[in-house]
Amino acid sequence: MGASAAGRRGGAGGAGASHGSPEPGPATGPGSPRARALAGRRAGARGGALTLVDVEEFVVPLELVDETLEPLQEAGRHGYEAFVLWGGRFAGDGRRFEFISAYFPEQTTSRAEEGLLVTVEGEALFRVNRAFYRRGLTLAGQVHSHPTDAYHSDTDDAYPLMTLIGGLSGVVPDFGDGGRARLHEWAWYRLVGRGEWAPLGEETRITFR
Repeated sequence: MGASAAGRRGGAGGAGASHGSPEPGPATGPGSPRARALAGRRAGARGGALTLVDVEEFVVPLELVDETLEPLQEAGRHGYEAFVLWGGRFAGDGRRFEFISAYFPEQTTSRAEEGLLVTVEGEALFRVNRAFYRRGLTLAGQVHSHPTDAYHSDTDDAYPLMTLIGGLSGVVPDFGDGGRARLHEWAWYRLVGRGEWAPLGEETRITFR
């Protein structure tokens, strides 16, 4: 199964939280820090544990984007963030990963002093993993909404629901307002270590079709 069965997280701040503008990430390209971070973990990725460090292309059907936006926008109409998980399969030589299914786990949304919070309990995350596993899918992506700008907050970094090294995380601005037409404004990150996320660089591409 793709992720651990423990799943409490605090959502990225937004309404009521003060974060400021995200700082620009390091330079991209094969020699960039984020490229080296991914490449440096490839050597140990073949010791039996499943990872996605060798994936260079993620394929996302546009229908999956629409399925993801629906609960994000519904939660946003009430002023809350929401979380959707993506499952898929490796394709070709293992350097391409195709997402196939979106799952909206049972979750609790609330407001706290630090901003908006999303909590997914361990049992709910277990059901996600079980559903994907029964279909031969791997939990390899997570997408959640922000009330304003799209970026990974410190809380997002520390409490992911998708825990596979090399996996994908998307952040949707403005509660998904504008729908698919604003897909280019989504922020994308890859998990490169425990609690360590890197903005998507030139070494990775996402293909929407």
